[in-house]
Amino acid sequence: MQAVSTVAPTPYWRRSEASQPLGECELVSGLERITLDPADVGLSEGFAVIRSTYPFVVVMSQDCDVWWDALARRSMAAAGEPPSRGDARTEWDRRDREARTKLMEGVLLCLAEEESVVRETVAKTLPSKQWQMAQSNQHPRFHCLREGMPDDDLQDRGFPALVVDFKRYFTLGPEELFRRVALAPDARGNAQRRSVLVSPYLEDAASRFFNFQSRVALPEEKAAG
Repeated sequence: MQAVSTVAPTPYWRRSEASQPLGECELVSGLERITLDPADVGLSEGFAVIRSTYPFVVVMSQDCDVWWDALARRSMAAAGEPPSRGDARTEWDRRDREARTKLMEGVLLCLAEEESVVRETVAKTLPSKQWQMAQSNQHPRFHCLREGMPDDDLQDRGFPALVVDFKRYFTLGPEELFRRVALAPDARGNAQRRSVLVSPYLEDAASRFFNFQSRVALPEEKAAG
């Protein structure tokens, strides 16, 4: 008789919590990004913008940075207008300065695409051995993520297996990002929080991303003949 394991599999995803700030290695879908048309750089008026919507992105900024930023913005919003003078104004200024030290200029995000899409594009440009390495998270540039079940998805839909490309990353202002995930589902520009990687998969994805960013480029040298 074959033995049956009673050990539960290690959780991979957990559903996002809408009441909590965004977290490291949290999956967000439908994120819109607005950028200036490069052809109009330098114009003071009449410039065009480019709207890009990404099916999936992964938050790569660390939990502590994103959380402190979110809490600081809440504190500043609750503080209201500064008192006119006196000790109350001194204390208000102190708290305001303290809150501002915790603000971020941008949240680091990395693009993710469905594994089936990547297989039809990137995989065709890589030698088969390198794509096999990517599928087992041995290729330094790519990180494969398992599919998510509806129970692990804040939107109750689930999502397919994804591939994160560490070379395709960008930042978005924290306040804009927070507002987009807080928009009503039918509002233009609404982004949806989905799931968060569970330890140790969170640490594995984060460390691989930053290892790729910290790699050292060496000059090409001809082999000695």
